[in-house]
Amino acid sequence: MRTIGIIILTATTQVVSGQLKIYILAGQSNMQGHAHIRTLDHMRMDPNSASILGSFRNPDGTSTVCEKVWISAIDTEKVEDERYGKLTVGYGASGLSAKIDPELAFGIYVQKYVNRPVLLIKTSWGGKSLHTDFRPPSAGPYKFNEKQLKKLRSQGESIRQIQTDQNQKTGKYYHLMIKHKHIEQVLKNIKRIYPAYDIMSGYELSGFIWFQGWNDMVDQSTYLDRGKPGVDTMSIPTL
Repeated sequence: MRTIGIIILTATTQVVSGQLKIYILAGQSNMQGHAHIRTLDHMRMDPNSASILGSFRNPDGTSTVCEKVWISAIDTEKVEDERYGKLTVGYGASGLSAKIDPELAFGIYVQKYVNRPVLLIKTSWGGKSLHTDFRPPSAGPYKFNEKQLKKLRSQGESIRQIQTDQNQKTGKYYHLMIKHKHIEQVLKNIKRIYPAYDIMSGYELSGFIWFQGWNDMVDQSTYLDRGKPGVDTMSIPTL
């Protein structure tokens, strides 16, 4: 399975003491987090990962609760489905306490790196594509290829109606990601998530982290060269 991950971090020229660092996390199923907590047990099998297992678990085997990292997460279109608190396991898909998500490791280690309090704001929706659901306006409208059009005609479908329906879907989750009220709600009242937030020191939007799942990889109708020898599916332009 191939995935796409993008991390954009910013650097400040002036470090403010105690300034809160905020990172926006977005993506689809892989950003939601579907790994079970038991996968941490396998970290002991590799010396390279065994050395960092202590960052995720306490000596008694319980999950680490980060004292300097907070999170507000949502994986539905409803703002009221928000989950928030100190970073630990359980902020994965569907709010299941046994799910592990990408922000667990990211939050722990970025906090050590910046040595400042950290707030993670996550918006993620599973089962979404880059070519349609997260398609940015700059990519233009989604256009059906000839193979798709031929199939639609053979099925007696109205090409005009299908294209209209496709246009309505295109970019929906891109706009939700950019304009979602969840992010706005958190920034307007940071103390609700992080009670010790110092308003005088303020905050910095320090990075954007994108983690895509594999919906585009299995879409043979959009990516006609998928599976052909020498073709890396995820290198095929999706926009």
